[in-house]
This record gives sequence, structure tokens and C-alpha cells, in this order.
Amino acid sequence: MKKLMALIALVSMASVLPGLANGFETEAPSIGVYCWQLAPYGDVVCFDLEKRSGFAVLYDASGWEHSAGNYKIPCSGAVVLDDYVGAYGAYVFEFECAYYPDILWQYGAYILTTTKSGEWFDNTGDSGDFVWLGPGPLSPDFEVKGIGPKLAK
Repeated sequence: MKKLMALIALVSMASVLPGLANGFETEAPSIGVYCWQLAPYGDVVCFDLEKRSGFAVLYDASGWEHSAGNYKIPCSGAVVLDDYVGAYGAYVFEFECAYYPDILWQYGAYILTTTKSGEWFDNTGDSGDFVWLGPGPLSPDFEVKGIGPKLAK
């Protein structure tokens, strides 16, 4: 009986382990890298958007916030389509950027499906226009007009 139980356990583990390994190894298909300006500042955020499996319109986002010549900070988040906003819907974008050593800036943005631009806001009460810059990645020295880097305020 013990041998039978051990065999059942071994077969069960053998059937589960490949699935777990495949789950960690497979990557979601990227739909590309896209960039926006956090106006009125000169900061730019660029994200690689990857479709999350099992959801109609949900993307994982990983990328950077940068101000040319000042800083480049890692960010991550998610984008989901809210088709109840306006005539064409809007994307709701939430992301966080880790400002070393002890600040985690949290952002939200609404992006119109028609213009790919919208509005952004953060956890400090700051806000502005979320200006579509197009597909990326952008060159490291890419600079936009603005009132300076966001972290300098």
C-alpha cells in the first residue's frame, strides 16, 4: 500500500511540475513599447505592454520614467480598457515608480482610445496631461519641453 501511495504521489508531482516550470518560463506576447510625457514636466514614461492571458483587454506594463540628463527610474503597472467611459472608452493605466531609496510614486492615468493621450495624477496630488509620444523605445537623450524634471519640484 505504501508503495502504491508513493507511486501515486510521484506521478502527481511529475504531471504538475512541468506545468509550473512552463508557467515561469513562458512570456506573454508584447504588443510593443509606448511612451508618454508627464506634462507639464519634462519627464517621459515608456512601457513595454504585454497582454495578460485569460483577459480580454488587460496588459502588464514594465518600463521607465526618465528625465533626460537627470534620472531614469524603473516602473511597473497594468493597463485595462474601461469601455464605459465616453463614446469610445478609455484605458485606465496604473503604475508605480521606485525612487531609491525610500519613495514609491504611484500614478494613475486615463488614456482616450481615440488620441492615446489623456490625464495623469499621482499619490501626492500632482496631475497633468498624459501626452502620447508614440512607439518606443526612445533614445536615452530624448528630451521633451516641460517645466523641468518632476523630482526637482
